[in-house]
Amino acid sequence: MSKYLFLLFFCAGTLSTAHAQTKTVFFYNKHDIQVMERDSADYFRIVEAPESDSTLFIIKDFFVDGSIKRVGNSMRLEPPMFDGQVLSYYQKGKRKRLSQYVQGKLTGDSFCFYPNGKLHTV
Repeated sequence: MSKYLFLLFFCAGTLSTAHAQTKTVFFYNKHDIQVMERDSADYFRIVEAPESDSTLFIIKDFFVDGSIKRVGNSMRLEPPMFDGQVLSYYQKGKRKRLSQYVQGKLTGDSFCFYPNGKLHTV
């Protein structure tokens, strides 16, 4: 019995390690130009490598205080070529814009929101 439990835990540990993602951090100034030091940055980006069943990078931008700025999937690292839904936020955490992209091109309606969270334009 203990032999089977060991085998079960070994396989579970191996599978969870196989799904670990690589994350890379980049820093940017207010003009979206990459800077080398965090002290010079207006925001930072964490890029997660694509999952094994995808080719899209997961892009998460954060304000320097750590609050979320934007999240979406990209076909490449730099500059991002968004594919799918992209959600941007105001610094206080409310939604700013919800857009849909296909291979880097804005498609369909974009929804813009006031800082209080109410819908502004479609």
